[in-house]
Amino acid sequence: MLKPRKRLTKRQMKEDKLVTYYFKSVDYINQNSKLVTGILLGIIAIVVISYFVVHSRQAAEMNASVELSKAQAELQNGNKETAVAVLRAMINNFSGTENAGRGVFYLANIQYESGEYDEALSLYKKYIDDYGDDVIIASSSYSGAAACYEQKADYVNAAKFYLKGADKYAISFEAPEQLMNAARCYKLADDKTKAKQVYQRLIDDYPDARQKRDAEMFLSALNG
Repeated sequence: MLKPRKRLTKRQMKEDKLVTYYFKSVDYINQNSKLVTGILLGIIAIVVISYFVVHSRQAAEMNASVELSKAQAELQNGNKETAVAVLRAMINNFSGTENAGRGVFYLANIQYESGEYDEALSLYKKYIDDYGDDVIIASSSYSGAAACYEQKADYVNAAKFYLKGADKYAISFEAPEQLMNAARCYKLADDKTKAKQVYQRLIDDYPDARQKRDAEMFLSALNG
């Protein structure tokens, strides 16, 4: 007489599934060894490349930092031409690094102080377009570009760049002053309507700013 078959427990069923899955996996690997090997090699290659990319970026950032320090030391010693040469080389050799971005901004300031407004303008714009990660430097770059336009007597573009800085970095401590400068440039461009709009914006958006009282006074004069 046949004995009744024992009922499998849940644990036995799970173990049986694991064993089945294992043998299916082994069979798949045996049948597709080239594909599996290629995938594994691809994963290893990605890991290795990622490591070297990260290491290379860290090394570039460190080297750029060293060159930036050299340029700052030369400036402190009054060697402006040497500092400019170091900054130019650093920006070219370590483009894309955070310190190269700082170098672009520092070089822009040097050129502005030297009266080279076209190059300074180009450098401020380069920081805005290619870097811009540092809020303070980016906001200052908008002001720097605007100041360059002012020196070139292009008051409309000067006002626009002051406004761009205030728009993009509205919470920056520099924003109220940028609005004051924008309104002033619009007045110089003989656009009183836009000047009044900017003064009113400063009054509305920055009620606690130290520039508010001046803005109210200038707005009142324009309205009178």
